[in-house]
Amino acid sequence: MRKVKKIKAICVTSILLFTMLGITTIVSANGNGGDGGDPGGLTPGFWKNHLGTWVYFEPSELLAGVFNVPSDLSGDDLLDALKYKGGKGELGAARILLRAAVAGILNYEYLGIDNPEFEYPMTLNEIVSQVNSAIASGDRDAMLDLKDEIDGYNNLGL
Repeated sequence: MRKVKKIKAICVTSILLFTMLGITTIVSANGNGGDGGDPGGLTPGFWKNHLGTWVYFEPSELLAGVFNVPSDLSGDDLLDALKYKGGKGELGAARILLRAAVAGILNYEYLGIDNPEFEYPMTLNEIVSQVNSAIASGDRDAMLDLKDEIDGYNNLGL
C-alpha cells in the first residue's frame, strides 16, 4: 500500500510540474489505476449503446480534444469514433485504434467510479500518450498492435 501512495504522490507532483511548465496533460477524475481491483473492461459496442453510463466524457466531445488525430478525423466526436469501421492504410488503422482507445478511456473512468472493485489495466494518460505516439508514427502495424492490446483489455468484462 505504501508503494501506491508514493506513486500517487509522484503523479501529483508531476502534474503540478507539468502545469507550471505549461505542458498539457489529461488528469483523471476518478483516481483509478493501481488500487488493486480486478482487471475489467467493456467493449466499444457497450459504450456505443449505453450513453447514459459514460463518466467524465460526453459522446459529443471532439475526438481531437482528447487525442492527436489525423486531420480527416478532426471534426469527429467520441461517439463517432465508437462507430468507426476501419479501412485501408494509415487512416483506417487510426480509426480502428481510436475506436478501441475511446472505449479504453471510458472504461478507465467508469471502473473507478461506478465499479471500484474493477480496475482498467491502463491509466488514462497511458492510453492517450500511447495512442498519440502510434498515430504520429504513421506505422499501421504499430497502430494495430496497440489496438489489439487495448481491445484485449476492453474485452475483459466485469
